Amino acid sequence: MKSKLIGCQYNRLFVVCNADEKGKFICRCDCGNKVTVNGSNLASGRTKSCGCLNLDTLNARKAKINKRYGRLSTIKEVDQGPDYSRRIKCRCDCGNICIVDLKFLNNGGTKSCGCLQKEKARETVVERNTTHGLSRHPLYSVYRDMLRRCYNKKRSEYKNYGGRGVKVCKAWCDDFKVFFDWAIENGWEKGLTIEDNERGYYPSNCIFIPLEDQSRNRRNVKLYLFRGVLRSVTEIAKLCNIPRTTFRRFLDSGMNPKLALKQAKLSAEMTRKGRLIQRNTIIEIVHGEYHTLNSIAKEYDIAPVTLRNRIRAEMTLEEAVDDVLNRRKIQQRIISSKKT
Repeated sequence: MKSKLIGCQYNRLFVVCNADEKGKFICRCDCGNKVTVNGSNLASGRTKSCGCLNLDTLNARKAKINKRYGRLSTIKEVDQGPDYSRRIKCRCDCGNICIVDLKFLNNGGTKSCGCLQKEKARETVVERNTTHGLSRHPLYSVYRDMLRRCYNKKRSEYKNYGGRGVKVCKAWCDDFKVFFDWAIENGWEKGLTIEDNERGYYPSNCIFIPLEDQSRNRRNVKLYLFRGVLRSVTEIAKLCNIPRTTFRRFLDSGMNPKLALKQAKLSAEMTRKGRLIQRNTIIEIVHGEYHTLNSIAKEYDIAPVTLRNRIRAEMTLEEAVDDVLNRRKIQQRIISSKKT
């Protein structure tokens, strides 16, 4: 029985007749060769030639040798890679020899041995570093921190600046040189502060002041009335020539500023005289001698916390002792009157 495939052309193959084996046909290729092919492969297009088509395709690919791809000139095709990709040996204009996947040459992904990328990176770095040439100047740190406080949400200071709507002048944001020129002209020193936090960083709103004064303007800094002026703990400690940390400890213990300052002065005097005392120890001068709260409490058999609570209520140590002793006498009288 004659098959429908006989006399038909399939790509490069012309079906001549049935072969001896069932389901196979003798075909003549356009190149002149005869070959036996499975009929299903002819109908599906899986077999298109006697094999000459693959050879022609390979020769066409090999014809790309000695072709240029960017800075690369192809030399020859080498063994396939681990993923069976075709690899080409190339010579770069810089003189290096490299092996590149053919697919990266065709799609433009590889244009050199790597020297092109290094040159572009070097140019980018040089261009970036020479924008103003002042990245190591102390003012650049001021400028960088100013922008971070206002625009970097990951910074802990953002909530007090950018989170409250504080912004930086657009001209300063766009160009550090503008900020640098303004700072030099306006007497740059060691720190930048804002007079009005609601208005932000603008030329009309910024002045340069020492870091000590800058820290005083923080929203979380407590100010105390001292000699008729509101001052910070650091300023009061500096004026009284006492350690700031000592004064701060007495304040944190619950004392009012006046008593805390008095105790800090006494503590500093005892330290200067070489007498070591524990932190937050309450001191009193009695008859020209220094006495700690604990020593007086032990002498009069009073709980130290009892004296400490009275001192926090703005009593002197002597008044606190007298108050406790008087209360004892009253209690003893009451007890004795009940017995009689």
